[in-house]
Amino acid sequence: MIATDITGTPSQAPRIVVTDDPVLPKSERTFQRNFRNDVFRLPATGTFGNAAKTLIRGPGVNNWDIAVFKNIPLYERVRIQFRCETYNTFNHTQFTGLDTTARFDAQGNQVNGQFGQFTAAARARSIQFALRASF
Repeated sequence: MIATDITGTPSQAPRIVVTDDPVLPKSERTFQRNFRNDVFRLPATGTFGNAAKTLIRGPGVNNWDIAVFKNIPLYERVRIQFRCETYNTFNHTQFTGLDTTARFDAQGNQVNGQFGQFTAAARARSIQFALRASF
């Protein structure tokens, strides 16, 4: 496929045209569809489009880290501390990537099959135990 310079200048990248509000109600969002793909169009040759740079935001964060410590005295100045630390305690999926790259063919049809899909996720829950001796 040959790239087309649709703005007429090499220093200005084109922005797509947004014809309507891309926000989907929460009840309609899925892993494959996070916003309305049908409202994005290829700008006409020589124009820049009307999309803002911050039109689409990535997924939010819902993360809980918890730590529990227990100090156990052994002697006058000696103690042991038991630690249990959990990261992403409730194991809520933390999506970290969202494909927001609109690609069009010469006729202006969307050709990116992953447009609007999550592409990556952070690590699942992890638990760490430790013993610490202080003297």
